[in-house]
Amino acid sequence: MESKIVYYRYGDIIIDNKENTFEDKRNKVIPENIIVPVTDYYVVRYKSIPKHLIILEVIKQSGKNTVLKAFDAKIKEIVFLKEARYLSNIDIYGTDSLDRLVIEERVLTKTHDLIFTPKLLDKFYVENHYFLEIKQIEGKNLLEYMKQNLFLTIHEKVKIIKKIIEKLEALYKLGIIYVDISFSNIIIDDDEKIYLIDFEYCKILGEWNPPDIIAGCIGFYDPQYTKVDENRIIFAIAALLLYMENFHIVHHLFESKNEEAFLDFLKESFYSTTLFYNTYRNAFLHKFENLAALRNSIMNDYANII
Repeated sequence: MESKIVYYRYGDIIIDNKENTFEDKRNKVIPENIIVPVTDYYVVRYKSIPKHLIILEVIKQSGKNTVLKAFDAKIKEIVFLKEARYLSNIDIYGTDSLDRLVIEERVLTKTHDLIFTPKLLDKFYVENHYFLEIKQIEGKNLLEYMKQNLFLTIHEKVKIIKKIIEKLEALYKLGIIYVDISFSNIIIDDDEKIYLIDFEYCKILGEWNPPDIIAGCIGFYDPQYTKVDENRIIFAIAALLLYMENFHIVHHLFESKNEEAFLDFLKESFYSTTLFYNTYRNAFLHKFENLAALRNSIMNDYANII
C-alpha cells in the first residue's frame, strides 16, 4: 500500500537471533531540518533524583503534584522541586499533571527575564516522573500576609492590587494568560515585593495549549464563563479585591474551601458593597475590555472613597 506520509522513528532495534549480524547504520541523531514534535525529547532521564539535590522537606503532596524543598549542592542554594507523574490527575481531555507541568516550564522559560516570576534552574525525568527545579522565593503567601496584617488600610490593599495587575499585564504582553489567581499563588517578601507562582494552568497565545477547562482556585472564577481570556483574569482580580476588602469576614472561607459559600458571598457582596461597586459590577458581568480598564475603574472608585 502506498503511503504519502513518512514517519521518522528513533530508538534501538532489538535482534533476537544469536548471531546478531544486523548492523544498525543509523547515527540516531535527528537531522537539523526536522522539527521535533515531542517537546521533552532532549530532557535528561535519570533512574533516581540526582545526588546533588538533597531533599529537605515535603512542602505539598496532592493528586495534582508534589512540591519538595531541597538543597542543591552544586549551586549551594535552597531550591524547590515540582514533581508531576504521568497520567496523574488526568482531566476529561486527557491532559494530566505532567502536561500541565510542561506548560509551567514553557512559561518560566518565557518569563526568565521578569523579576516577579520564579527562575527555572533545571528540568529532568525520573522514570515517569517529571521534575522542575525552581529557585526559592522567600516570602509569605498573600493569605499569610493578610492574616498577619488584619488592619491594612484600603490604600494599602489597592496598592497591592495595582502591583498584581501590572504583573498580569506584563505576562499578557508576552502572550501568557495567567488564570490561577489566589491568595496562595501570590508571594510578598520582606521588602513588599510581589511575585506570582504556579503557572500550570496558563494559556500561551500563539502556541499549542491543552483544551480549555474551567480552571482556577475556588472563589476566583465564574463557573458559567468557559473562555480562557483576559476576562477570566479580570474576574479573579475583582474577586481578590473583594476578599481583601472584607478579609476580616471571609478569611475562614479559605480554610474550608467551600465553593458554594464563596459564590454566595460574591452574590451578596455584589450588591451590598459601597466601596468598589462599579468595579465589581462590571468585572463580574464581564463588561471590561482589558486589564487597563479594570485598573482605571478601581482607581476611579478609590478616588471617590478618599
